[in-house]
Amino acid sequence: MGPLTALPAQAASTPGGQISRTEIIQRAQYWVDNQPGEYNQNASSPGPDGRAYRRDCSGYVSLAWNLGTSLTTSGLPGVSWQLPSRSSLMPGDILNIAGRHTLLFDRWIDKGAGTFYYYSFGSTPVKHVSGNLNWATIDGAPTSSYKPLRYNNVVDGGTSTTGYRGTFQANTGDLYQWGDLGNANLGQGMRAETSPAVASLAGGGQQIAFQANTGDLVFLGDAGRGNTGQGMKAGTSPAIAASPKGGFRIVFQANTGDLYQYDSATGPANLGQGMKTGTSPSIAALPGGGYQIAFQANTGDLVFVGDAGRGNTGQGMKAGTSPAIAASPKGGFRIVFQANTGDLYQYDSTTGPANLGQGMKAGTSPSIAALPDGGYQIAFQANTGDLVFVGDAGRGNTGQSMKAGTSPAIAASSDGGFRILFQAESGHLYQHDSLAGTADLEQGMKAGTSPALAGH
Repeated sequence: MGPLTALPAQAASTPGGQISRTEIIQRAQYWVDNQPGEYNQNASSPGPDGRAYRRDCSGYVSLAWNLGTSLTTSGLPGVSWQLPSRSSLMPGDILNIAGRHTLLFDRWIDKGAGTFYYYSFGSTPVKHVSGNLNWATIDGAPTSSYKPLRYNNVVDGGTSTTGYRGTFQANTGDLYQWGDLGNANLGQGMRAETSPAVASLAGGGQQIAFQANTGDLVFLGDAGRGNTGQGMKAGTSPAIAASPKGGFRIVFQANTGDLYQYDSATGPANLGQGMKTGTSPSIAALPGGGYQIAFQANTGDLVFVGDAGRGNTGQGMKAGTSPAIAASPKGGFRIVFQANTGDLYQYDSTTGPANLGQGMKAGTSPSIAALPDGGYQIAFQANTGDLVFVGDAGRGNTGQSMKAGTSPAIAASSDGGFRILFQAESGHLYQHDSLAGTADLEQGMKAGTSPALAGH
């Protein structure tokens, strides 16, 4: 066989950058349609954009993922993260045995039966064939030894800046990203029994805040990353919001028990408010600029402070629970919380407090999102353990059981509709979408933690 002639690139990814699942499969197909030559770990051939890759199994995956170099089967785990199970495999993921063999997952034939199509260059020629997870071996290697891995820079829906962005503490204790912009292990260890927060930035992208396993408040994202050097109270979680005028602000319970903020422009500040032990604050960006914060004070009352005013609502909160706040694009804000009666309450900046007549599970907190056309949508764990939603976009019991001691996150899309993330009774990350219904995202979560979600 003579030398190959490179074809034009089929998509706009750059080596080592974000890449869609569609492009990964297109790149893998290139060596099926344009065989590179004999299997030879000491030789290389060009991919669709002319870059040369080693002619073996891991070189082939490196080509498909558009890496800057040909990695080995021992190097591929360094640019990917391990899925909780093989049933989580999606197009462009791999099954890998470090030091032995790797193959690229294409698509399921029958997921229930374990059958699927895959790409492999374990021997001549490069092939696209079917396999079965129930076989003793796949492509000449023991099935039980394969680990399912997902490339860190894979993007499920292209590189759009719209959609939902989620984050959670995985069952490994690491911070993970999930959403329409891609899924990845962010390589950050988190403090046990704490949950991250995420906000969509005004100019696109996202910003995440979390309590690191050192106890410090840390942030990372498209607006930069850093360790603030601020110690947080054990068992509490930060909240983050991004201003429509640029920048972001994080609020948290410091290890002193006081309410603190960290602003991207001005840094840390003690807000001089004592918080109830084991609770976390919430923050919303106001449409005209500025922020509003809600928290459970050390008296047990719901209190708010910020650019839209401050006050003690006189409403007692259930011990160990935290409020959630959202600001309407039409002005004003609303806070939801579990009252000391165990009922779901709201406090509206215009109409004051109201009992929403919904019993909540002990030790859980509600979530609220402002809808783009006005109004609000609320999600919470009912006293039955089910995920329930109420608000101006409708109400319903999803019939989905939640893990005890965890709370949902809700966000509204600028395109309409809403989405809820939650930890199901199985310990998996689930979503409930107002349009698409409920789905198991097959991501294992750490016990006692809750996901975060932002819309854009």
